Amino acid sequence: MESEGFTETFREISKKQLFDIMQECPDKKIDAKMSFLERKIIELTKCPDSDLAKLKHTLSRFKYDYKQKWTSANYKQERFLKNNEEWLKETLKFAIWSKEKAGRPTIEFAESSDRSKRRKTKGLREKVSAEELTYAAQMSQRAEGNKDVSKIIKNITLTPTRATKFRKVISSTKQNKIKKHTPSEDLAIFVEGDFSRRQWEILHSANKNIYPCYSLIQKAKKDCYPDEQSMTVTETCVEVKLQDLLNHISLRLCKYLEPVIENISKEEKASLRLIIKWGCDGSQQSQYKQKFESFTDTDANIFQNSLVPLRLQSETNGQIRILWQNPVPSSSRFCRPIRIRFIHETVDVTNEEIRYIETQTRNLNKTEISTTNGMLFITYKLLPTMVDGKVCNAATNTSSTMRCYICGLTSKNFNNLKKGVEVNPESLKFGLSILHARIRFFESLLHLSYKLTIMKWQISGHKIDVKKFEKYAYETATLYVQLYKWHPMSPTVHKILMHGATVISHSILPIGQLSEEAAEARNKHFRLYRLNFSRKFDRVKCNKDIINRLLLSSDPLLSSNRKQPRKRSKTFCSETLSLLLPENEKEEIDTDNDDENDDESDFDD
Repeated sequence: MESEGFTETFREISKKQLFDIMQECPDKKIDAKMSFLERKIIELTKCPDSDLAKLKHTLSRFKYDYKQKWTSANYKQERFLKNNEEWLKETLKFAIWSKEKAGRPTIEFAESSDRSKRRKTKGLREKVSAEELTYAAQMSQRAEGNKDVSKIIKNITLTPTRATKFRKVISSTKQNKIKKHTPSEDLAIFVEGDFSRRQWEILHSANKNIYPCYSLIQKAKKDCYPDEQSMTVTETCVEVKLQDLLNHISLRLCKYLEPVIENISKEEKASLRLIIKWGCDGSQQSQYKQKFESFTDTDANIFQNSLVPLRLQSETNGQIRILWQNPVPSSSRFCRPIRIRFIHETVDVTNEEIRYIETQTRNLNKTEISTTNGMLFITYKLLPTMVDGKVCNAATNTSSTMRCYICGLTSKNFNNLKKGVEVNPESLKFGLSILHARIRFFESLLHLSYKLTIMKWQISGHKIDVKKFEKYAYETATLYVQLYKWHPMSPTVHKILMHGATVISHSILPIGQLSEEAAEARNKHFRLYRLNFSRKFDRVKCNKDIINRLLLSSDPLLSSNRKQPRKRSKTFCSETLSLLLPENEKEEIDTDNDDENDDESDFDD
């Protein structure tokens, strides 16, 4: 069909394309969008006035259906697109009109080049002053409904300096674009703030330009967990296989240390060793009203087995190079769970747990990690120092709490400093259990002060000079015996004064880094995560949520990137300083974490 001076062809346009055209309309009102669509289709088809009625009729059915479907989708674009996917694929047939005109076709002013625009407006600019043109532009924008544009044109023409200010503001706005966080950065915020899903969704809705939706947080969480197959979860026990847990720790540390690993030699990559401390501890817990499958089970007590990575180093030609050093070895931030059981801590349970870990330790394999510059091979050294006195006594079959598990002496012989003793070398691997040492020393002093009238008996990030410490400890023990011969030392006092130097000399890391503090802190976290971050309708799901939260909050990559809180530098008395090695004898660490080596423990070495 042809009209006078026009040629008609046909084109099919999908309803999805019509929907996209409406989205270009700045006005959010549905009637404004419909009018905008109609104008755009008229421009696109170049429909003459004689055929406008036919075009509007073609659009009328689409408009009616769109309003119905948009309303049923509650004005939500995502829901509308999802619910009407098939409808949007349908097409409408429109006539495309073109004028029968010889020569070059005319182009709309908006589509013209700058040169063509200057040519077309040359006559207008020569006849009309700049002030009149500016005022006309202001009024035209106002008539089109663009009130903000009209006001800006008016403001920038009041004084010449205002245009400069507007330009500077626009330039600074473009430069200071808000940087959106990466999923890893947002997950670190999520963990640091102990957010729940609901809290994060509120934060996201308040500023979507910075904080991503919770689904991205969920994906980032999965990187913090070992493989699903390596975890076993029941009503009374939750466990991660030791080999898989160590593989995951190594992978996360290597990701954090990518710049460092790129610069090490092939020999160093083949001789990496990760030093880890581990231990077990029991604690009482609140009992929940959830039912167990077996009536004999109870959740009144838990027994946790956990580990903390301390140092990643390379060992080549007798030279040790430290690639990563745990900045807070006594913090729960790096304390990763191995096995958690709802069981009361007894001697048999403790020994069973120690044998269980030692069996897995003997069967450990190297971890192989592929990098852009070759393969990494990591072996492991596990130190069972994250234990308290009860565990040490159970592991060495020491039945009395008043007997030293290192040398076997009882309290009645502690004050006999000249008595020859044989140290059990196997017991030295448990360290000194220094977390409660200060309390025990002070407790011993209190007992002395209580009984003085009747005289009857019923640290730090520095390396210690072992010889000076041994001399100082022996002198202290001698002074103790001289003053309080009638009151035997407590096992803790005896262990540190008489065996402290021996244990320190046999330790491959500073003694403060081997403390049990991190494991003790994990007991309160278990209670907290069980109360606030777990599903209560099923015991298995509850336990799964707890270990996931423990793994998440101790992820090596997140914890290494965490900014350590600044603490006041510790001051030592002259006697303490005299027991430390000079600064030039300390080991150098080949990472950029030196400024963050603030230990959260009161005992560093």
